[in-house]
Amino acid sequence: MYRVHTDAIDQLLGRPDEVELSAQTEKVYTYYVLPGAQCSPGHPHAQAGRLTLRFDPLGLVTEILMPNVRPQ
Repeated sequence: MYRVHTDAIDQLLGRPDEVELSAQTEKVYTYYVLPGAQCSPGHPHAQAGRLTLRFDPLGLVTEILMPNVRPQ
């Protein structure tokens, strides 16, 4: 998935659960892969069970983070 454009990621994974925008026009998409506290009202941030994709200013994936995911 490295160097893939945001449009292709949107088509493959759908709309992200969270989007961060930095001052340097970089984006960070977060997808939750397991149910947890982030599914409750108010949507608190959860650290476990998520896929994080970081994009450069051109919209290409530069970093993929997925911590060890264990269903409970």
